[in-house]
Amino acid sequence: HEEGVLRLLVGRAEVSDLQVRDLEALVVPAGLIPTKLRDHPLVRQAAYWFFKAVRESDGAFRARLLELWLGVGRIPLAGIVTLRPRPRLQIMVQQD
Repeated sequence: HEEGVLRLLVGRAEVSDLQVRDLEALVVPAGLIPTKLRDHPLVRQAAYWFFKAVRESDGAFRARLLELWLGVGRIPLAGIVTLRPRPRLQIMVQQD
């Protein structure tokens, strides 16, 4: 019983496809940095590749990536949009 309550409070250990989609919607384009390049085609393409790799990975890998990226290994029960500070993704590209 206690384990169920704890799981309810801290969220799931694995990150689902829906949660990855929500994270991508939160980050692209508003969370892309540097902000002056967030609409650059190469930045968008790199963000697409990043999230494609995340979508193709398993839930345990996603949880570890989330822990590395955001400092938490679980999505809050209230959803990805409740994360504070908002997730950002810095993509460096070489302009022509």
